[in-house]
Amino acid sequence: MTIAEGDLAAVLWSGSGTNTGEGNGLPATGKKLAGRGITIWRISGGKILEEWSEFDQLRILTGLGLLPAPAK
Repeated sequence: MTIAEGDLAAVLWSGSGTNTGEGNGLPATGKKLAGRGITIWRISGGKILEEWSEFDQLRILTGLGLLPAPAK
């Protein structure tokens, strides 16, 4: 889903995959996961000038087995 107004555009996105390689300082785990988030861009002159993203990093790290599940 994409919403735009003025110089801002927001995208609600989802993704899934298997963690097969190292990246961002995290090891490969071979585990599958899925998640979603939102990204907002400020656009001017056909170029993205600023970007803000939000997603559940704790869910990703626990899903990959890199952090213990939070206590309930």
